[in-house]
Amino acid sequence: MELLIKVKDGKAVEHPVAKENLLAVLKKTNINDLPSDWVKFERVPKPSFGPYEVYVETVYQQDGGVFKDVHVVRLMNEEEKQEKQSAVKNEWGEKYASLFPSWVFVESQCEFAPPVPYPDDGGEYHWDESGLCWVLFTGE
Repeated sequence: MELLIKVKDGKAVEHPVAKENLLAVLKKTNINDLPSDWVKFERVPKPSFGPYEVYVETVYQQDGGVFKDVHVVRLMNEEEKQEKQSAVKNEWGEKYASLFPSWVFVESQCEFAPPVPYPDDGGEYHWDESGLCWVLFTGE
């Protein structure tokens, strides 16, 4: 789907719309017959965010002759980071700590991880706390 956005003084002034919808509303049949203040728009998917990043907003900015999404993200301040870590630790303690006492909190990822990484051979495994290892799931 081709998108367009209205621009005034070099800035996007509305949200993107489908070209077909704009043509219908303006009762036009030719894309070359549109007012000059409508330009091409390209969607940019939201990136994945780190554990201590906060999504702020999406703004529209020009990149060459095309407008695109720009996803604004900020880092958590120290207080927010500590609050998030406390929430993760509390939830883990309530739900999983008794099942997986060997797992440790990894601050850089803000999550608990086993002492042995999950195998990356495509198999399905479950954690064996007594053996401190991953056991291949056999389906039985």
